[in-house]
Amino acid sequence: MNKHANLSIFIPNEGCENRCIYCDQQAVSGVYKIPAPEEVERLCDERLPWPIEQHDTEIAFFGGSFTAIDRRYMVSLLDAAYRFVREGRARGIRVSTRPDAIDGISLDILKSFGVTSIELGAQSTDDMVLLDNQRGHTRDDIIEAVSLIKKSGFSLGLQMMIGMYGEEDFETAALKTAADFIGLRPDTVRIYPTVVLRRTRLEHLYHIGAYKPLNLTQAVEIVSKLLMLFDNNGISVIRTGLHSDSELQENIVAGPFHPAFGELAMAGVYRIMIEEKVRESQSSKVTVSVAAGRKSQAAGQKLGNIKYFEKLGVRLDIVESSELKGFEIKLSRCSE
Repeated sequence: MNKHANLSIFIPNEGCENRCIYCDQQAVSGVYKIPAPEEVERLCDERLPWPIEQHDTEIAFFGGSFTAIDRRYMVSLLDAAYRFVREGRARGIRVSTRPDAIDGISLDILKSFGVTSIELGAQSTDDMVLLDNQRGHTRDDIIEAVSLIKKSGFSLGLQMMIGMYGEEDFETAALKTAADFIGLRPDTVRIYPTVVLRRTRLEHLYHIGAYKPLNLTQAVEIVSKLLMLFDNNGISVIRTGLHSDSELQENIVAGPFHPAFGELAMAGVYRIMIEEKVRESQSSKVTVSVAAGRKSQAAGQKLGNIKYFEKLGVRLDIVESSELKGFEIKLSRCSE
């Protein structure tokens, strides 16, 4: 099976009636102007080669509220991308938008142009946190949009943020939003830690001491728990952490950014699971079996998990097993 990928096309802040206190999509994406339909065609023509059997790609419009942009402009972008869906060079089109920018008319238009997946920038399900961050929508808007999207037959993605301004306890807030997401049964989830970007209101709040972001260790621990929670409920997390980009890094003032944040979070999952089983085995030498392709994640970045358990007096031997999947592990004691 070919690995799924997105051909991402950014329309920074287009369709956003207000600016969230943490947001600067130009800095996040490194894109400062919106694309013309001709640019979409050129990019797709370059990045979606023949033969089509060699890839499984969706054309993805990110960085703005797609269904809230000028209708004629939205249709022109969809029309430019849809050619490649009709030719079979892309599996479909993915868009991201706001929960309060979903209605029956927009969904009908999306479906007619080969859109298969819709991601909602929900971020939190706490109305006070949404208000404090000037999101411009409510928890009820999220629930209503999810219902409409599912009834129309689209694949549903939900995006959440951890460590948001206004949350009294970051971990408790994250687990509450995750539980609400699980109840909504999305197909996919993205998890982003809040970082402080230049030229945002959150930067001002940070400088006056009204907001203290998560540190990297805290963020990794929370996201590791979220990964386990979503995995246990059969929901795929398709991204954790912000895309690593020099433009973004130059604009980060504070917060838990790391270019390999996803790897750190995955390693955190394995550390939690292995530690629990190691305590049960009470052995100083253990073999840990993980799913195929997961050995490096279980070992941790720069062998962080191996070194962690060595400090606890436990030597790990990590091997892969075709019988396991996802985060499943199997531990066996080695002879002393």
